[in-house]
Amino acid sequence: MSLPLPDELNPNHPVLGTVRDHWHKIAAFIMWKLKQKRIEFSLDDIDAMSKEDLVIVLHDHANSMEVKLMPREEGERLAREHGGMPA
Repeated sequence: MSLPLPDELNPNHPVLGTVRDHWHKIAAFIMWKLKQKRIEFSLDDIDAMSKEDLVIVLHDHANSMEVKLMPREEGERLAREHGGMPA
């Protein structure tokens, strides 16, 4: 298992620990679900997305995993609710 990244809001959550080393498989699965064989993004895209201050949230369900982008404020609230950040 790899070490947590500095921006992780809930680094000790078991879901994050499970998927941290498998990001490439998750990216491939998302592309497959979206029926995309190739996705290209530029530095401008990265800059534009960073200005929106979004975080990625992984939510495990009994037989699936949900991947969401949400505003950092909402992600931090969820992390606090699940013990990832101080209240």
